[in-house]
Amino acid sequence: MSSTTAIGSDPNKQGGLGFILGPCSAIEVEEIDPDGDLVLLVGNSSGFFKARRFRVSSSAMRRHSPVWKAMLFGPWKEKNPENGEWNVAFPDDSPPSFCLVLNIVHGRFDQVPTRLLALRPLYDLVVLLDKYDMVRIIRPWAKGMVQNAPSFGTCESLRRWTHIAWESGDRDAFFQGIYNAVLGISVDGKRLYILLLPFRPGTDPQHNLSGDIIRCRLSLIEELLKPFHTHIYYRLSARPWRPSKKDKGCDNMVLGSIWRQLLSDDCVLAVSKSVRATLLPHTKASEVTTSAQVLTDSITAILDATEIKDPDHAICKPGVGNMNKYMDTWIREFLKNTWWASKECFERMEARRMELDM
Repeated sequence: MSSTTAIGSDPNKQGGLGFILGPCSAIEVEEIDPDGDLVLLVGNSSGFFKARRFRVSSSAMRRHSPVWKAMLFGPWKEKNPENGEWNVAFPDDSPPSFCLVLNIVHGRFDQVPTRLLALRPLYDLVVLLDKYDMVRIIRPWAKGMVQNAPSFGTCESLRRWTHIAWESGDRDAFFQGIYNAVLGISVDGKRLYILLLPFRPGTDPQHNLSGDIIRCRLSLIEELLKPFHTHIYYRLSARPWRPSKKDKGCDNMVLGSIWRQLLSDDCVLAVSKSVRATLLPHTKASEVTTSAQVLTDSITAILDATEIKDPDHAICKPGVGNMNKYMDTWIREFLKNTWWASKECFERMEARRMELDM
């Protein structure tokens, strides 16, 4: 009778593996190494992929991963049992990614894709390699797999790609991911939560990417709201916006234009009550739920559409300037003061880039 140990499970509990994988004997064994001495059970019945079983060589696994070496040949429950077949379960890992890694470490290179992987399987692969400290094994295929990765269109894909860029040492792509996150995330509950799952490279808890993104977003929104609210505050005061003007005719026209834009069905803001509230005085950055990019586009649209009393009073019209260029400069300056722009971070990513020959 064979014995099976599930990674992270208590072997003394009855039905532990059956609960994780269901009837193991019903899952056909895939022969990665027909002469192998170990059978792996990867995945679980409730996962995205169906669980799979692989016959492998424990020696091949030991040579390529220090984690596997300690797990299989150390004083742990996964070591070779004295009696019965050697089985070990990895219920939390992705079966397709695990199969790809096993093909590499067993020299089955004809089974390794040379072209770019889709974002999800590439992310799963990188997570698996990092987990078992064996990222270096994909060096011959790294450029084909990672470079020119597909663009991200959702918060979840952005999070995955940023992680891939970190693990592959692609510093430019990594910072582009952070940059896009600062501009694009919005506090609408689930999407922000998906993006900001804890992501802390290394072991130092201060390297909190999520916290840096949140702080940068809030600080940027404060900077975007200041000039817009300033226009409203001063034009509501008793004195004209421009001291050289004797009346507040233009100020009243500008305020009326802003209010009309906030209520207009033709304005981009008409579809979002939250954005309208954001642009009212006394709003705090922490109360803004929309993204910094949407906020910028909204402010620009409103100020561009303001009217003045006389065409000759162009000086009274609110100046917009290039807000996107301003945001770009501001974000880059902010990130210079985070750990992600430090020498330590640069050296870590450069070492990984050299390791993979990227």
